[in-house]
Parts: sequence; structure tokens; C-alpha cells
Amino acid sequence: MISEETGIIETTQSLDREAISSYSFVVVALDQGFPVQSAYTRIRVTVLDDNDNAPEFDQSQYHVTLLERSPIGSVLLLPRAYDPDTSHNANISYSMSGPEGLDEYIMIDPDTGLIQILSTISKAQFVRRGILTDFQDSSMTITLRASDRGSPPRVGEALLTLSIDDAAGRDPPVFTSQMYQVTLEENAQQGKPGWVDSMYFNMYY
Repeated sequence: MISEETGIIETTQSLDREAISSYSFVVVALDQGFPVQSAYTRIRVTVLDDNDNAPEFDQSQYHVTLLERSPIGSVLLLPRAYDPDTSHNANISYSMSGPEGLDEYIMIDPDTGLIQILSTISKAQFVRRGILTDFQDSSMTITLRASDRGSPPRVGEALLTLSIDDAAGRDPPVFTSQMYQVTLEENAQQGKPGWVDSMYFNMYY
């Protein structure tokens, strides 16, 4: 609204840039003479952005199945997040968090959100590292985050359920040590064993 006496223009309600980003109107000034003389001007008001929106992913939950021993560099997912603010308030940085040690095998590009394989993956490795609890466990939950660069920054989250598919059915057997030393008595009977241990990492399949 505008004051007829002072010409001061004031808002009558809060403004939302995401709804209306600018306003244009004409202001007319009239004198009190006779005949009345007038002048007018055009005013354009641009609403500045406030970091009042958090980034939002295009899905709240994602589900991906990963084959064991998929090639390094394979793409798991490209999630998208959108922030209706402008400028740095809309610039998004991606990150993720999951079981400890997972970041040695999977990475997310902070600029694009692209999630890729960093290192060869198998259930056996994941169980040894504690990323999976046991050989019957085949999935994990990862939290994806999209942060804007406002001050303070706002954060949006989504969940990724990552399942590991044992495509080969079983890992090859592995020796429990790289070197063994076996002692046998002189003149030992034929067929007397000297034990060498091996194991299956996912022998419970």
C-alpha cells in the first residue's frame, strides 16, 4: 500500500519469492490545483531470496541391487535434488552416510550426486568389515543428503536401500594363511596327514 500523504510504500503481508518474484505498478501523484496536474512513474519491486527452502530429492526412498564384483566405476544411482531458492541458496552439495567402512567401496560425487563403485565388492568382504552383519544379511540402508549453500545451510534427506546380489553363488575357497609349516616325524606312516586349513568366506549359502 502507499500513503496518500507521504508516498511511502509498505507491504501489507509477507512476501514469498517462490510464489511471486516481482511486482510492477504505477504510482500517480496529483496536486490540488485547478485544473489538477499529475505525474506518474512505474515501479518494479524485486523480491530478494531468503533461504527458506531445504533441497528435496525426487524420491524419498531409492532401492538398488548391486551384483558382487561389479566393475570399478560402475554407476549405482544418480539421485536428483531440487531447491526452489536462487543463487547460492539453491546450489546443492551431495553427501551420504552408511555403515562404517562403506565409503571405501562406494562414493558420491558432491557436485552431481552420482554414486559409483570405488573398489571390488563382495559379501565376504562386507561381513569381515562389519558392513553387513552376517552372510544371511544382504542389504543396508544409506542416508543421502543434499545441502544448499545458504547461511545457515538447509539439508534434505532420502534413504537408499542397497542390496548385494551374490551372482556367483559362492566365493572361491581361500587359505587361512599365506604360508604353512608342517612338521612330520621321520619314518612317519604313509598317509599320516599334515593339516592345512582353508575356508569359504560365505560358506553358509
